[in-house]
Amino acid sequence: MNSTPAGRWARAIVVVGFLFGSVPLFAVDLILINEPMVYPDTPAARKILDAAFMRAAAEASELFADVLTVMYARALRAPGDRSGARPTYTIDVVASESDDNRVLVLTMKRVRDGHATQPANYLGPWGEHLARDIAHSIRYVYQSFSGFDALPLAEPPEYLDEFTGRMISTVDLGFSAPITPTSLAITANGNIVVGASIVAVELDRLYREIGKPGREIYTDDRVQYAYDVGVTAAGTIFARTASGGQVYVIRPGFTRHQRLQTGITAPAISVALSDGSLVVSDATSRRVVRIEGRVTQPLDLFPTEYSYVYVLAAGPEATIWTWDPIAGSVLVYTADGVRIDTIVPLMSPDDRAGVRAMRTLPNGDFVVLSMNALYRFNRRGEPIWRLDGLPSPLSGNFMMVQNLAVDAERGYIYLLSVSDQKVYRLVDRSGSHELPDLDRAVLELNRRIVADPNDADAYTALARLYERADAPTLAAEMWRTVLDIDPFDSAADAALARTEGLILAAQARQGRDRTIEVLAALGPESARPTYTVAVGLYEQSLAKLARDATARDKVRSELEAFRRSFDEFSAPRPRPPSVRVAGFSDVFPSLIRYYGINPVGSLTVTNVQAEPMHDIVVSVALRFSDFPTESDPVPRLDPGQSAEIPIHLVLAPEVLGLEEDIPVLARFELAYRIGEQRESTAVTHTVMMRRNTALFWDDSGKLASFITPNDDLISRFALDVTRGVNAENPALMSDRAWRAALIADAVGAYGIRYIEDPNSPFTEVFGATGVLDTVRFPRTTLRVRSGDCDDTTALLASLFEAAAIKTAIMTSPGHVFLAFDTGEPASNRWLYEGPGRSVVVHDGTVWLPIETTILERGFVAAWEEASRLVVTHGDTVEFLPLDRQHLVYPPIPLPAASFDVVPPVPQVVANVHGETRSRVADVLYAAAIAELERRRASVEPREAARLGNQAGVIHARYGDLSAAERVFIEALSVVPEFAPAYVNLANVYRLRGEVGKAIAAAETAIELRPRSTAAYIALAHAASTAGHAARTRAAIADLRLIDESQAERLSYLVGATDGTRASGAEQPELYAWEHE
Repeated sequence: MNSTPAGRWARAIVVVGFLFGSVPLFAVDLILINEPMVYPDTPAARKILDAAFMRAAAEASELFADVLTVMYARALRAPGDRSGARPTYTIDVVASESDDNRVLVLTMKRVRDGHATQPANYLGPWGEHLARDIAHSIRYVYQSFSGFDALPLAEPPEYLDEFTGRMISTVDLGFSAPITPTSLAITANGNIVVGASIVAVELDRLYREIGKPGREIYTDDRVQYAYDVGVTAAGTIFARTASGGQVYVIRPGFTRHQRLQTGITAPAISVALSDGSLVVSDATSRRVVRIEGRVTQPLDLFPTEYSYVYVLAAGPEATIWTWDPIAGSVLVYTADGVRIDTIVPLMSPDDRAGVRAMRTLPNGDFVVLSMNALYRFNRRGEPIWRLDGLPSPLSGNFMMVQNLAVDAERGYIYLLSVSDQKVYRLVDRSGSHELPDLDRAVLELNRRIVADPNDADAYTALARLYERADAPTLAAEMWRTVLDIDPFDSAADAALARTEGLILAAQARQGRDRTIEVLAALGPESARPTYTVAVGLYEQSLAKLARDATARDKVRSELEAFRRSFDEFSAPRPRPPSVRVAGFSDVFPSLIRYYGINPVGSLTVTNVQAEPMHDIVVSVALRFSDFPTESDPVPRLDPGQSAEIPIHLVLAPEVLGLEEDIPVLARFELAYRIGEQRESTAVTHTVMMRRNTALFWDDSGKLASFITPNDDLISRFALDVTRGVNAENPALMSDRAWRAALIADAVGAYGIRYIEDPNSPFTEVFGATGVLDTVRFPRTTLRVRSGDCDDTTALLASLFEAAAIKTAIMTSPGHVFLAFDTGEPASNRWLYEGPGRSVVVHDGTVWLPIETTILERGFVAAWEEASRLVVTHGDTVEFLPLDRQHLVYPPIPLPAASFDVVPPVPQVVANVHGETRSRVADVLYAAAIAELERRRASVEPREAARLGNQAGVIHARYGDLSAAERVFIEALSVVPEFAPAYVNLANVYRLRGEVGKAIAAAETAIELRPRSTAAYIALAHAASTAGHAARTRAAIADLRLIDESQAERLSYLVGATDGTRASGAEQPELYAWEHE
């Protein structure tokens, strides 16, 4: 898809040429939607369908630009006929509505032979999603002409390896039987979390056991807690019992696990969202709930009364993806159950009928498991590859595969077969990831095994390969296969014994580490059971390694060191100092730069020893920190004394992607000296690491972190709407202000509903100390088309900044809005001010305040409402320029968006912006002129000349230069020494290109008013245009003595006149008008 601005506009030129007959053919197929037959044919139904099909045509043309262009016949009825339109396909539409339901039937026909597809039926409400549903349905029926097998596909995934339940040790569970995998999930770092009904197991990518998260739930409480597992991007594990009624929340680093009740007791499906919540669906009773913390929220994920949810997936940015078997489409919802997207995958009807699982990728691609095939689709629903059966050396179809998991970063796809008690791993080569050397070598050996399943040498090579990679469980499986082929292979038998010894040693190390943890936290007697188990594993390992002296000696050394450590920890230790943590409870990713120079809390250390403590240093480490940070040393602390030590953190960049609130353990290591003896002690403290959208409103400038003009989706939206509409500037406002008005009108036409966050209403949390709020990223606000004042302010400010329009955050009590820089000099403020309209002057330019929650009412209404706030609240209003706030609160970097946002139809934006143009002309021209003329009629001549001068400026800005010149000359005839009229005449002559007259008028103005900023601006511009370098430099130098900021803005003129720069075209010409 050519989604670049240049590509879009190239297509727009083709469309225009087509409509007017200058371009005979499209580069892609043209589809014409005929006017629908509507039953009953009511004006209300027609209005809904016309808007939906016009929007659907635009969305289909945008989303599938490399394949098709869609036009709606009714939209082409405007002047004349369709200018000889020659569509390749037409779509006939039959629409019917009743009290019970609404139905659309779309039938596509090929024009050249009249061949028609099977009708595509749409059953559901004619609401805000209708256009997107139709757009994807058009793409689906279009593909049905050539067939779904005709799509170009990449090579499908290859088999890499497999995992079985016997590769997991159950010694620490109290029995030795193998376990059966029942579910699986992938962590952010690529580890595999296997649900095995009774327990969850975390493995690394080589199937080495990391641990059994939540093991205590089984070993202590005898609860089989992990029939179904899910994991968030931050590592929170949700383990659900087989009945579905109980869920255990297992957080990294914590041994206390939270138990939640889902309220669903029947077998169910569930997914963990990236925001730390869990969604559980009971398909039989059509019930879906979302659990966040202790709150259970029912969700309506049913587009029609016939829908049910039996396939769930967690999507990027905490979205919920479901499969709608009635429509054969993927429906995308927010975490709160608001539907935001539709995708119709291009797959055969048989495959659509058998969908049983789905997983998403960060870029919006998704993998679908059907009973007949495995697919990967892009976010437009087009297949990237298709696998029609299990890849060799496996055999069979996907009937026995119950579930899947995807490691998108590394290209792995895991398929779970409960009946085989195995997990198969495939390698997807269609992505951009680099294949590791190990995988490449394994794939090559697998191909040998496919050619000869009894190639013992290939299996031996695999075993050696895994041994070198320190993957003993995989090596052991290969040695067992070699012995299956030849049971009398003594070398293989010895190698298997050695490998099993290494596996036991790895399990012993896990027991050792667990023993040390319990020993430090509770004491030797509590740690003794785990100590005994660990020592036993070490002894079993030594027995297996009898024929490998090197490995045996290493394990024996570890065992002896472990025994010494246990004895040392068991010995009495001196009483540690008292440590108390203060003010360190919440950490916010958005403050990552702020934490670089400010402490996050403090640690109070009290010496409870009988001797002084010296050289006290505190280091703090926690998850999501780059490295432990150390405090400045405290030289001495006498007995009974306390010292407060500031806590500093250096957060890792990965924290900026955190989407959930997650508790983490901060570990404080206290090192000190008593006499000549070095001592240390450690304490832990639980800190809540907040999601990247969270903040406290103790500083309004924090909103700057959520203003993201560099987000590609935001910049493309801003570019599309500014180029997509011919927005002629009536010249009553600066070009920058007019561009801002167009963007504001486009957002209003796009439709952003104002919805206050029910969990943290802005009017209540703003300015409240310690009250948490969340702000949506602008891309998310665009996608969901709703938000409160902080969300819409961040969105509009991002769009303005992306269009090179400076912004400022403004606040009034309980509210936030914005202002933007018009680029107009402060002396022009009177041109914008008037009844109901105010401005802000900052750094010598005029800024307009804008209320972002009512953009659907138009730019002028938004300006007037913000002006009301500025006037009403006076000095309590904050004005925070974004460029300064970004120095402290830089924008949070975001990955590429996983979704597309289609801008509003240009004609709709043009209609809204046309109303703004009329309103601007009314309030800034017609009403202003009428008021001035009314006042001139009743005042003495000198005052009338002053008012006439103001009217002349307004005429000039509106483009009526003759009227402006006449009024200025009239004013000078009454008051010859009236300098403002000369300044404004200079501007009129500049606009006409009469630079000589402009220079003369400006110099006269300076003689009459030597400190006129506007006069020097006019003189500098006119002299530069005339090529008078010396005069330009002199004018700017004189201006610098009066207004340094304006002189700096004009400094480019010197280079342009001297020829050291090609031109100053990138800088807008400045017109400063004087009104008195």
